[in-house]
Amino acid sequence: MVILYESHAAIHIYAHRAAAFVDVFSCRDFAVAQVADTLAEHFGDHQVVEQTFADRGFHWSADTSTDEMLEWIRERSPR
Repeated sequence: MVILYESHAAIHIYAHRAAAFVDVFSCRDFAVAQVADTLAEHFGDHQVVEQTFADRGFHWSADTSTDEMLEWIRERSPR
């Protein structure tokens, strides 16, 4: 089990193609190899056809009480 805090993971399965797309997003560092190992453990052998790693979220502070984060939340809150 992996607990995600303010992050997400999604698996899009296409059974008729025997394919899946896996999306893991986290503002914290994580081991990409560990994700692949966990997928293999739960779903069996697989072939990675495409892999993209983006260094996203590095400009955000880890402190969610900062003015920058509070402003970001205010801008996106329903009015």
